[in-house]
Amino acid sequence: MASLALLAASCGLDLPPASTAPRRELDDPIRDLVRNLSHPSLEEAERAERALIDAGAAAAPHLRRALQSSNTEVRIRADRILRVIPFRDALGSHAVEFVEASGAWRKIYILRLADARRLDEATGRAIAREILADRAVRPQALIGRVLADRVPADAWILVELLAYTDSAVRGDAARALASLNAVEAADHLVPLLGDPECAAAAEYALEGLLGRDEAANKIRNLTDHPDPKVRTLALLKLRLVKGNGDRVAGRLNDPDPGVRATAVEVLSTLEGAARVSDRLQDADAAVRKAVIEALTRLQLQERMSRMLNDPDASVRRAAIAGFAQAPTDDRVAELAGKIADPDPGVRRIAVEVVARRGSREYAGALASALADTQPEVVYEALWALREIGDAGHGPRVAPLLKHEWPSVRRVATIVLGNWKFTDAIPQLRAASEKETDADTLAVMWSVLKEMGADRDW
Repeated sequence: MASLALLAASCGLDLPPASTAPRRELDDPIRDLVRNLSHPSLEEAERAERALIDAGAAAAPHLRRALQSSNTEVRIRADRILRVIPFRDALGSHAVEFVEASGAWRKIYILRLADARRLDEATGRAIAREILADRAVRPQALIGRVLADRVPADAWILVELLAYTDSAVRGDAARALASLNAVEAADHLVPLLGDPECAAAAEYALEGLLGRDEAANKIRNLTDHPDPKVRTLALLKLRLVKGNGDRVAGRLNDPDPGVRATAVEVLSTLEGAARVSDRLQDADAAVRKAVIEALTRLQLQERMSRMLNDPDASVRRAAIAGFAQAPTDDRVAELAGKIADPDPGVRRIAVEVVARRGSREYAGALASALADTQPEVVYEALWALREIGDAGHGPRVAPLLKHEWPSVRRVATIVLGNWKFTDAIPQLRAASEKETDADTLAVMWSVLKEMGADRDW
């Protein structure tokens, strides 16, 4: 203090004498008002309540402590004041009535009396939560009221409903925001883009609020969004926009495999195979499969030869399906070896590819497929052998007359008849006696007749 006095003297200033009286706390009046909440005079208690409401946020700490008071009236009034304070500026003298009103419709009526047509987000959403606390009111009825009244402040009720448990309500709220032209709520629609049941409604609402081009640009800029579903949608929006290859390529290392797979698909559309082939080594099978499908689309199957032996069956299926679109002689020989693949889907495609080639050199491989555990594979192998096989394979076909699938029994009969494999006549007769499928039985009788076996039967 002495140094301060010397500095003041050197500047030609006079300091006022230091006060020796005890300092009064600035917030003492608020403490007094809180104590008066239980005043014996009702008039004084209500005056204290109004004064604390006017004090606003400054009174909040004292009121929160008052919630622990042993006096019931203090606790009740403190709780009411704390609930009213957030609405004081927006609703004025109607704030207390709004908080104490029971039911959503009564609260909306008071909101109209207060003429609160535009609200900041914090206040608007707090008011919306008060209204939605009425569990008896139907959300769709509220949305209908909002659309009928068309009061801008009601947009925050719709924003709160975007998080409702029922997807139909979320979608209706999104569409209602567009109808209300609540541009200020556009950012709140973005999380809904990751909701499979509401993504279309959210996109529609964004287009309504921002225009189609601006909405598309907004979505395209969400490639770094925390929700992988939103990132996926953003990448798909980039598919038709040239010059975004780098942004898409940045998601090839996304932590979510679904996003990586989408990035592969989109990048291959934008740039071709230049930057997607490396993802054939991705740890996730869905991504490797997406790369194979992209290479197939670009007719670059030669880059995925090793994927025929991928440990994941879905990847092998994608690879063999890709090769099946343009099989060379060398490739068909390799695909014939996949007739023994552990996965039935791979085996079936391999049989189809070899069958289309129509070369007798693969008849042995197709005949081995007749013992397959999957009826679809057996069925395809039989049809193929009908053209390129011969009676030498008859002993492997005849047992299929007892197969569990009627279609397999029927095709086996046709094949034996086509080859004129008369050694199977006893088996055909026995099978026809037990056949329950009318179409198959008719084929068996027809083949037996062609073989001349009906004359002594």
